[in-house]
Amino acid sequence: VEYKCGDPTLIKAPKGLADEEYFTCALTRDDIKFIKSANSAMGADKLIFSNPKDTDNFVISIPNKEDEKVVHETDGVVGYLSDATSFSFAYDSKILIMAINSMEKILRKDDLDALEMKITRRGVLTFPVKGITTYIIPSP
Repeated sequence: VEYKCGDPTLIKAPKGLADEEYFTCALTRDDIKFIKSANSAMGADKLIFSNPKDTDNFVISIPNKEDEKVVHETDGVVGYLSDATSFSFAYDSKILIMAINSMEKILRKDDLDALEMKITRRGVLTFPVKGITTYIIPSP
C-alpha cells in the first residue's frame, strides 16, 4: 500500500456537488442480497441502474463480459425530483459493491427496511453513510 501526502490547500477539489438531484430510489435488504449474489455469479465489471421510459420502476442490470445480463426490478418506485422521465447509468461494480456493503451495514444497524438514494442529472449516485453524503460517479 502506498500513501501520498500533500498540502490540502493546494488540492483543487470541488467543495460540493452542483449537479441537481433528479431521481430518488431505494434499495431494500433483499435488493442488496440479490445485487451482491448476482454480481458475484456474473463477475460483472459494472452495474446498471435504470428507469425505463414511461414507468416508475427501478431496474438493476448486471451484465457479464459476454453481454449476458441478470435484470432485477426492485419493489420500490422511482421518485422524480424534476421533469426528467427516465435514466440509465452504469457504475463500476467494485466501487458500488463496497458502497452496497456499507448500505447493508446501515440497514442492519439502524433496523431499516430500505435506504434511499438520489441520482443527479449526470448520474452521480448519492446516499448517506453515518451522516456523511457519499457520492459515486458513473462509469463512462
